[in-house]
Amino acid sequence: MPRLRVLAGPNPSNLEDITDLVNTQKPYTISTSDFHGQVVANIKEFTGPDGVVRESDYFAKDGREDVTWSLQVQGAFQKPMSANDVLFGNVFDRTYKLPKGSSTALKLMKMLDPNIEYDMSYNGKFWALSPLISTMPHLAHTRLGSATQEPPFPPAHALTDNLDSIHAAHAPRPSSDSPPSEESSQPVSSLSAIAGALKSSVSTHDPDLGTNGPHSLDLHSAQERRSYFYTADHRREVTFGPEDLLTLDFCYGYLSFSPGLVVHLPGGITFDLMKHWHGQPVKFVCCERSKVELVEGKGPADPWEKVFWCVQIEPADKDVVTG
Repeated sequence: MPRLRVLAGPNPSNLEDITDLVNTQKPYTISTSDFHGQVVANIKEFTGPDGVVRESDYFAKDGREDVTWSLQVQGAFQKPMSANDVLFGNVFDRTYKLPKGSSTALKLMKMLDPNIEYDMSYNGKFWALSPLISTMPHLAHTRLGSATQEPPFPPAHALTDNLDSIHAAHAPRPSSDSPPSEESSQPVSSLSAIAGALKSSVSTHDPDLGTNGPHSLDLHSAQERRSYFYTADHRREVTFGPEDLLTLDFCYGYLSFSPGLVVHLPGGITFDLMKHWHGQPVKFVCCERSKVELVEGKGPADPWEKVFWCVQIEPADKDVVTG
């Protein structure tokens, strides 16, 4: 298994090494004027720079037996943010040369998730971003108040969706005030699309799901949440602020780290990333949607307005080629 290093911080330019915290369930705190929260990283059979393999009891939790890695985050935006403008996804510092057969996999992902958007040559970078509220596998919302106690972090049990209080952040627009729908251009995380492909299912997008009246939502599962917030107009109805505590678990099992880095796609397709990955850091970012229209292959220096938090995974071995 390749030896890895994990870093985290408020943005890609301000990261600290948190490798010693991986698989320990000890959180790393990120606090800025835009976001305050904590991050916990778990990687199955994680091998650190010292060559020692560290296990985690996270992967023994009910519902996480087939998961190979997880990034858990709990925190709140310090300024009001529309759920439509909070994005999550991946950024590579350089364009990524995908192995033979990738075009077929990308077409499959596009078929399973028509909204997937990515740019493999944006200012020399490769990025894929999506609205956090609709792409996150597991999300819980807590409305903070004088009588509300923050849930423990990381949670003792595997995180499941809990949106019982999200109605407090929900304000439906009158239909006449709704801006044009953006369904055809919403970016969706390539990693989430892969996971959707592995489940061999396509979410149904029911525009009436989750509404029981003014300022109310009735969403009881991740599938219902992701289906309802697939629609841009529905995302615009939710605003997160300092009183809205989000607990997230971005976890999947399609990427294995032992004995090497391998991606498993539908139809028995596998990619040995060690043959194609040149040691480029993989960044997971939560960011604000760019206010400037992004044109394929060019645009502002970065495909976002600002970053709220970032977790980076990179090889610990100095002899890994990074070209």
